[in-house]
Amino acid sequence: MRRGQLFWGIILVVFGLALLVGNIFEINIWEYLWPLILIGLGAAILWGTLRRRDDETFSETFVLPFEGSERARIKVQYGAGKLTVHGDPGAADLIAGNFSGGVEHTERQENGVTVVTLRSPVRHTTMWPWDWADAGSHRKWSVGLSDRVPLDLEFETGACDAYLNLASLPVKSLRVQTGASSTVIRLPERAGQTDVRLESGAASMEVRVPEGVAARIVTRGGLASNAVDVARFPRTGEAYQSPDYDTAANRVNITVETGVGSVDIR
Repeated sequence: MRRGQLFWGIILVVFGLALLVGNIFEINIWEYLWPLILIGLGAAILWGTLRRRDDETFSETFVLPFEGSERARIKVQYGAGKLTVHGDPGAADLIAGNFSGGVEHTERQENGVTVVTLRSPVRHTTMWPWDWADAGSHRKWSVGLSDRVPLDLEFETGACDAYLNLASLPVKSLRVQTGASSTVIRLPERAGQTDVRLESGAASMEVRVPEGVAARIVTRGGLASNAVDVARFPRTGEAYQSPDYDTAANRVNITVETGVGSVDIR
């Protein structure tokens, strides 16, 4: 914040001096002052945008070994950018990823369960003009997860493009909370039962249920546009449900709560 205060202090001093000089020498300083101010502000914003792109596009690798895990609970908090999550069959590590823009992480053990949080680094905004430019769209995360232990996954995302390919993973529970984003989710193929909860605002979500996986789908929303493949999941009371849901070896139980976005489940 001190740098922002310094910047605006300089602007006020220059502005005052220019007015003083104009009054002393009877010069219409306004003809020159405003163009100079606009040029200066524009140059500062451009310089800051380029600087922040350099800061956010550096790549950081993060690897988390198993360390005796019997199950894992993983939470991802991601802002603007592009997020990709995929299975890494047979991987020697629980998590291995490449994080453009960096990553903050915490991990702990709870009775054989590894609890992990991955989050976008907090960016402290100031009153500098270049902090007005949002360079978050330059972040890209690619996260690989092992299929060796059952997984409970939670995603909290902002204005991003997210592709969650969970087809090969033993996901037991999945929760996705998203804002003004575009999200594509491919659900597990052989995880037994998976409980899914989708919560979105002004977002677009595509959910793909693999062939051979039964589903039960309950949708709740205000102005949301929800499309469900009724050929695969006929309407049964308040839910859409596969005819073989009760006996299927692999099935997903999906609850959708949306605002003004759209959800497409097939």
